[in-house]
Amino acid sequence: FFSLRDNADKLNMVFPEWLFLPDSADTVVTDIDARALNLLREKKIPIVPMVSNYFNEQWNGGNVHRMLSTAASRKKFITSLLGVLGKNGFAGVNVDFEALQENSDERLVEFQKELYSALHRDGFLVTMDVAPLNSDYDLKRLQRYNDYLVVMAYDQHYAESVPGPIADHRWFEAV
Repeated sequence: FFSLRDNADKLNMVFPEWLFLPDSADTVVTDIDARALNLLREKKIPIVPMVSNYFNEQWNGGNVHRMLSTAASRKKFITSLLGVLGKNGFAGVNVDFEALQENSDERLVEFQKELYSALHRDGFLVTMDVAPLNSDYDLKRLQRYNDYLVVMAYDQHYAESVPGPIADHRWFEAV
C-alpha cells in the first residue's frame, strides 16, 4: 500500500490481483483491497483487475477447464464478471489463466471472443496475460479478442528449473 501511495503519480493503469476463478468455476470470487481501491479512485487511476485461476494457493487449470467446457458456464462466468466490473467502476479486466489443461486452444479463444464482445458492449477494456513460447495461447487469434496481450516475459528460470536469471535480457528481447 505504501509503495502504491508513494508512486501512484507514476501510474496510468493498475492490474491488481483481486478477482479469481474458484473451484465451482461459475462466478467470480473477489478479494479487493479496500484501501488500495480508495487510493486508486482518489487518484483517478484506471483499475483493470486481474482475474486468475490462482485459487486456494495454487494454479488450478481444472477450474478453467470447467468454466470453458460449455457455452452456459462461460456465459454465467462472464455475466458474473460484468457485475463485478460494473459494481466497482473498474475499467476492464486482465485475464490471467495459467497451468491450462486443455487439449486444444479452441475453447480459450471462444471464451475470449465471448468475453470481448460482452465487455466491449459496456465499454470495458479486455487484456490477457500470455506465456511466451507456449502453445496454450494462439496469439494470432487471441489478438482479435483483446485490447492488449500482456507478454509474461519472465520465468526463464524458476524454482524447479536449473539455476539462472528470471529473465536474461537476451532471452527477454527474443521473446
